[in-house]
Amino acid sequence: VLAYESGVTETVDPLSGSYYVETLTNKIEEKALEYIEKIDKLGGVTQAIEKGFIQREIQNSAYQYQKSIEE
Repeated sequence: VLAYESGVTETVDPLSGSYYVETLTNKIEEKALEYIEKIDKLGGVTQAIEKGFIQREIQNSAYQYQKSIEE
């Protein structure tokens, strides 16, 4: 999953320069922190679930993934 999601398999030799892996790691960390901040602003995980945020995010992600497969 990580190889697919990160795009690491799209480069000829991804480990030839650790800068590439480090860049991918930084991007993943940045996106994760954005989600954590969104959830914190909603009042935490319980509030995010009760407000339907988590469910909508999962639905949107599944929809976008399915759409990309069908195109």
